[in-house]
Amino acid sequence: MNNAVSIAVGLVPVAGDVVLAVFKANSRNAALLEEFLRIRGEEFIKLENKKKTGGGMNEEVKKIKGKNGTSDLS
Repeated sequence: MNNAVSIAVGLVPVAGDVVLAVFKANSRNAALLEEFLRIRGEEFIKLENKKKTGGGMNEEVKKIKGKNGTSDLS
């Protein structure tokens, strides 16, 4: 697709260069946005999974703290 647009627009001398520059910049921005959203989505999923499993505390810590959240060792 990119090559077809490049060839078609490149046939027009000045306007073709301008359109090509805008098209390439838009394609790069779209790729950067897609990568950013993928990374943020992965971070969000990890955070949500951590919340669902009790905030990352393991079972031993939960047993020691008891139901009220205070330590039974003190």
